Amino acid sequence: MSTTPPTIEGVVRALTMLSQNIKSQVIERHELDPKSVTLISRLRKIVDDAAVWLDQVDKRLKAEDVKRGVTRLASYTYLIISKNEIVVMRSKPEYIIVSVNPEKNSTSIKTRNTVLLIEPGRIYMRVKGVSIEIDPLKAEDYISKRDELVNALRVLGKNIDLKVSLLIEQYVSKKAG
Repeated sequence: MSTTPPTIEGVVRALTMLSQNIKSQVIERHELDPKSVTLISRLRKIVDDAAVWLDQVDKRLKAEDVKRGVTRLASYTYLIISKNEIVVMRSKPEYIIVSVNPEKNSTSIKTRNTVLLIEPGRIYMRVKGVSIEIDPLKAEDYISKRDELVNALRVLGKNIDLKVSLLIEQYVSKKAG
């Protein structure tokens, strides 16, 4: 049984391509009102940020001899590598889990009140019990679900940007041990 960890390079490429496709196939191809463009751009920024964070994690994984299993990064912060998944998790002061499945090219970010799942062909969000699912390359989804998306992205943007960036920075800046 190999202990080589899965690589998340493909997930980073998929997220980068999704962001580019949102721009070229939704923003640039459709005549959208300014509010819709702003909304789509906010979601695109979250996808871009996730690609940057995961690229940093991937570089760190490649730079070190990280094996499958659980590695303590800091107090209450862990890196978990299984056969099909890489997870960076912090349980205190606030819980956050960033999970990557290279086989499915999916990224999941979970906090106490939010879930963001990015997969090829779909983005699923749950914020304070309200669920929204869209096809990120269909302008109609953004328009028909605009009110729900505005509220979800407001909360997700704050939660994910601050919490995930701190978590990933903690992982990238500290030596796993």
